[in-house]
Amino acid sequence: GLNSKLHAVRDGERLISSSQKSLSDGEKRLKRAQDQVARAEREISSARSDRSKGENMIASGTSDMLKAEADYALIRSGPSAVTPQ
Repeated sequence: GLNSKLHAVRDGERLISSSQKSLSDGEKRLKRAQDQVARAEREISSARSDRSKGENMIASGTSDMLKAEADYALIRSGPSAVTPQ
């Protein structure tokens, strides 16, 4: 009778208390995971940007080298800069 109802109330209170702790722990873990996802997304974005910058630097440097080599080839094939004495 009354004793079993009192026992059920206590069990219910314990269950609520333990579920509240589980809920709180789960929410904290979810928040940490969301922060880690956001941080990883920023790292990926930054790495992609750096890669693009690097590719542009390579393209520009290659273009500059080819132009310098072409200019040098023109100078080498042209008349001497000093007149032999």
